[in-house]
Amino acid sequence: MSKYTQFAKENWWRIIIAIIFLTIVIASIYFKWKTVAVAVVWILLGGNFFYLVYKNYQRRSSRE
Repeated sequence: MSKYTQFAKENWWRIIIAIIFLTIVIASIYFKWKTVAVAVVWILLGGNFFYLVYKNYQRRSSRE
């Protein structure tokens, strides 16, 4: 169990990306591609936000 929690702590951003990618794939099956294109744009904007938060988190944890 601790091995999995350690993996999740180190790779949580990769897990988020994988979930987002799966969401895009599922959305592309259920909806039209135009809707997916809009969603991808929003996810890219959101992804940049998550990346900035991640960088900020890294900086804070390295200070301790």
